[in-house]
Amino acid sequence: MAVKRWPGVVLGALALMVLSRSAPTPGFALPFDGYLLTPSDAVAIQAARDSCAEAAQDAEAAGRRSTPAHGVRLERNMRRYGITDVGDAERHGYHVPGPLVRPSSTPAADHACAHEAEERLWGGVPEADFAWLSALNAQSVVRSESDPAVVTVTRAWSRCMRTHGFTYPDPLAALQDPAWRLDSAASSPRERAAAVSDVRCKRTTGYVTVRSAAETRFQKELVDRFPAKLTALKQARDRLLRNAEQLTARRSEKVRT
Repeated sequence: MAVKRWPGVVLGALALMVLSRSAPTPGFALPFDGYLLTPSDAVAIQAARDSCAEAAQDAEAAGRRSTPAHGVRLERNMRRYGITDVGDAERHGYHVPGPLVRPSSTPAADHACAHEAEERLWGGVPEADFAWLSALNAQSVVRSESDPAVVTVTRAWSRCMRTHGFTYPDPLAALQDPAWRLDSAASSPRERAAAVSDVRCKRTTGYVTVRSAAETRFQKELVDRFPAKLTALKQARDRLLRNAEQLTARRSEKVRT
């Protein structure tokens, strides 16, 4: 049997809902949230995938499974519109603080074992159009940029940034400034200053509130238009997570015995 995949959705959970070490501004809710994987879900699924190799190790090795990096708080929709936590900005600038997931230190499973884990993980998961939802989730971010209220608040954010000595048309441009060298290990003082100003300007202008309201309107329209398709996706997601939980529990049982 061909192993099913969840194209784009696991990656989308981590790309669009980037993990943050701390979050005075909590993650916010959107209508698609009831159908998408959370960052915590993605970590749980990876832990279940690791279960085959880890069950064969001793208890000490099994304890070194893939987990969220120490201190990382898994907040839904964090950094969907760029950085929003002033503490992260002060310490790291636009750099993502640390690895999103601490990788397993156990040896990789052999092919047969890995295949068995995938079969168990996807067993009984109903067919659903995962790629469609992933694409709509990304499209929702892009479409919200052209909403009139978002255009207005983005201009206000840009004016605020200029008062702090930074000239960017929107938060994405600030994040993607090549001067930050985001592939490097550490941020510069200038980058951290820009990131702090970014967060403060988002707060004073209400940027996140306005942008999320625009996305909510768009997503609600699609939830109302495609109830059957989204219900199928939720059922598939829920079954996948139940399978992951059972795989992880089975591994823990084997370690104890």
